[in-house]
Amino acid sequence: MIYGVVHLLNVGGWLQVTLYQPGMLYSSSYLVFPYLWIDMMLGLLVLGLSVFLTVCWIRLGLRNFLILLFGFGLVLSLVIAFGDMRQFTLWIAYQNRMLVFTVLGVIGGALLLSTYPMMKHAPLVRKGSKD
Repeated sequence: MIYGVVHLLNVGGWLQVTLYQPGMLYSSSYLVFPYLWIDMMLGLLVLGLSVFLTVCWIRLGLRNFLILLFGFGLVLSLVIAFGDMRQFTLWIAYQNRMLVFTVLGVIGGALLLSTYPMMKHAPLVRKGSKD
C-alpha cells in the first residue's frame, strides 16, 4: 500500500522519490496483483530462510552452526567461482518471471515447513554453557 501511495504521489508530481521494487523485473508499469504476488513470494522466501537459519542455530549450537555455515558458503563460493554459471543464468533469464518468483516462494515455504520437525521436541529454554 505504501508503494502504491508513493507511486501515485510520484506520478502526480507531488513527490520526487522513486521506490524500486522486485516487481519491476516483471513489468515496468505498476500492476497491483503481480507486484503483490512477487512481494508475498519474496517475503515468504526471506521468512523461511531466516526461520530455518535460526532453528538450525538453536538446534546445532553456535559453534557447529558456524562451522556448517562456513562449509556451505565455501562450497557455494567455489561452485560459483569455478563453475560455468552461464547456462544456468541464461536458463533463469528465459523462464517466466512469475514462475521464478513463485518457485522462490515455494522454496521459502518448504524451508518454513521443514522447521517443524526440527523443533517438535526441542526444549523451550536454552541449556546453559555448564550443562
